[in-house]
Amino acid sequence: MSGYAGDTGELYERKDGLWDWRRRAVNGQIVATSGGQGYENEEFARHMAETRNPGIYFKVVELQEEVIAVAPGEPTSATDGEQSG
Repeated sequence: MSGYAGDTGELYERKDGLWDWRRRAVNGQIVATSGGQGYENEEFARHMAETRNPGIYFKVVELQEEVIAVAPGEPTSATDGEQSG
């Protein structure tokens, strides 16, 4: 199995110091991830990413927070939905 034309790979260091990978389709959607277990170093994360995604080049990117859309009126955190009293 080879990579899909235009897909890109990203390696990134998480806040906890572990490394993860993800693959993005041409439209920017994330279509595959490492599953969140994290790897001890960049080299091993790259090896695992490229093994599971042949033909995709993985570049190191800076971790950025993913923005999740919230419907109007919905709580945006665990405490927003709580009522005091």
